[in-house]
Amino acid sequence: MLVSLYLLRRDGARIPDRDWKNSPRIGSINLSTVATARQLSFQPDGTQLSGIGLTLFEPQLTHLGDRRLRFRGFEVIGGEKGRAVVQEWLCELYDRPMPAVSLAYADRGTASPGSS
Repeated sequence: MLVSLYLLRRDGARIPDRDWKNSPRIGSINLSTVATARQLSFQPDGTQLSGIGLTLFEPQLTHLGDRRLRFRGFEVIGGEKGRAVVQEWLCELYDRPMPAVSLAYADRGTASPGSS
């Protein structure tokens, strides 16, 4: 699922709204279970490398609104021997613009080639 992701906490502490609102990250989120732990993963759009994304452990959906999801869980900071802190993610569903070819046919009110 493609989203605009906003991190609402830094090192476990809430970030003021004016700070997080101006720093969205565009990418995809995926919910999975590894061993017995649920994980919500974020992979920035356009990256093919593993390990660049973010992971929220034991995520809980705390808000479901019009095109917005808010999760609270734990992130590990400081590497493998780091510590777990509370993190919150605000995810806004992201719309990609339609390809230019489709827009040209939409403007004329006709179906695109190959559509029935």
